[in-house]
Amino acid sequence: MGIPAVTPRQAANIAISLSLAQEYAEKNGADFLVAVAPNKNTIVPENMPARYRQNGSGGTLELLYGALRRYGVAFVDLRETLTGEDYHRLDSHWNNRGAAKAGQAIMAALGRTGADYSGMGYGERADFPGDLYGMLYPLGRERDLQQYFELPGFEESGTPEDIRYETANPGGSGSLLMYRDSFGNALSPFLAAEFESARFSRSVVYDLTGAAKDGRDAVILEIAQRNIRSLAGREIVIESPVRELPIPDTAREIGFTASAEQKNGLTAVTGSFDPAWCGEGERIYALAGGTVYEAFPVDEASFALYLPEGASADSIRLILTSGGEWFITEEKSLS
Repeated sequence: MGIPAVTPRQAANIAISLSLAQEYAEKNGADFLVAVAPNKNTIVPENMPARYRQNGSGGTLELLYGALRRYGVAFVDLRETLTGEDYHRLDSHWNNRGAAKAGQAIMAALGRTGADYSGMGYGERADFPGDLYGMLYPLGRERDLQQYFELPGFEESGTPEDIRYETANPGGSGSLLMYRDSFGNALSPFLAAEFESARFSRSVVYDLTGAAKDGRDAVILEIAQRNIRSLAGREIVIESPVRELPIPDTAREIGFTASAEQKNGLTAVTGSFDPAWCGEGERIYALAGGTVYEAFPVDEASFALYLPEGASADSIRLILTSGGEWFITEEKSLS
């Protein structure tokens, strides 16, 4: 119906968090890209019942894309690539033909030349168990058509359905880290055919520190349109960037929570505060040990901060804006 599943504030916070992830990836020599797999009904809305009336807002996807544009996050709009024939008839996901087209669009958005499967022949077998069909007919035996392309040979560790799937392709170029969901099952092999090495993860935590350590030169975050809401609370693990920011003179006693734990060699500080104290789309900063860091805005009014090893983490103070005025909170102990 076009009713957004996230608020404008959440969309802005998602975009800010992804912009920090992109900054980190690029700082470590990797291209960065967000790829949203459109819902099937987004591609063929005319197939939905007429009683589901569109409100004309464009829904969650337009809200997210608008925020990504505002904050300079690289993304590929796959609505421009896919048609109804690129999705399974009995399933909510794209088929291999759609995945091939999505993979080519993703490679182009990364500034790389990918294989063009549009003119290639493929085999076709009725062997795919559709998720929608299975919900309606649990004991049914009908299978959907699936296309099978001849991909370049590559070594696999695991399968595309696994939580972690790695590939090696001597004929490919570059190295990839991709966080993905179920749409990545069909997409992963087409990208594995392009990169010399690739790691595909279904983890709900985007840990980009591994990409830096491994020297990956491309980072892709793929997520289904129907899962965008989960990005509002998604954890992205990187060292929080240090910022040169004048520390405000005005201190305000606002209630906020904060706690710390060790995570992947970093001190992870998480907490929340009253959303009235921070405007929509405003940045959140934290003062710890005399250094100002930018924090990840999470959901409506929470934050996540990842301090590097050896950084002081005994206490923090938040630096926020309210009504155009900068202020700093009172100190909060983390012990």
